Amino acid sequence: MTHSPESRDLQKEAEEIEAAFPALRGGTGYTNESRKTIVYNCLSWALGIDWTNYNPEPRCAGYYWFPGIDREWSVRTITQVVEKHSYQLCHDYELEEGYEKIVFYIDHSGSPEHFARQLSDGRWTSKLGKLNDINHDSLDSLAIPAYGKPQLVFKRKREQKQGA
Repeated sequence: MTHSPESRDLQKEAEEIEAAFPALRGGTGYTNESRKTIVYNCLSWALGIDWTNYNPEPRCAGYYWFPGIDREWSVRTITQVVEKHSYQLCHDYELEEGYEKIVFYIDHSGSPEHFARQLSDGRWTSKLGKLNDINHDSLDSLAIPAYGKPQLVFKRKREQKQGA
């Protein structure tokens, strides 16, 4: 039996994901939802944006930062960014009818390092650095030293789809 180049690539990407996130080993608790990309980052993905990196540092094509928000990667400035997207701080990670939520993963030094968005079925979606987008059952499955732990949660009313 031969495997196509694409199936080998997908297998290699799964191995990279599971090596970086030990709680996902064996392919349990997550589904791969995309191929690798550097077009967007976890913050923009959590906010529903898949066409740019929200990042205060680079000032070149492919990166965006909000005018009027300090160019620093901190809980304070990222909070201002998510508030511009109509999110408000809340204290409950559980699925709440009519709302979508974003979680900040904060490392041991207090820096926000990763962001995940809750899907309408209660699972979470994350862009894993330069790796893939995944949907995952548990916030804790991505709690590694480089990302920190899920510590802040924000919510906004879920947009109603046209014709729904």
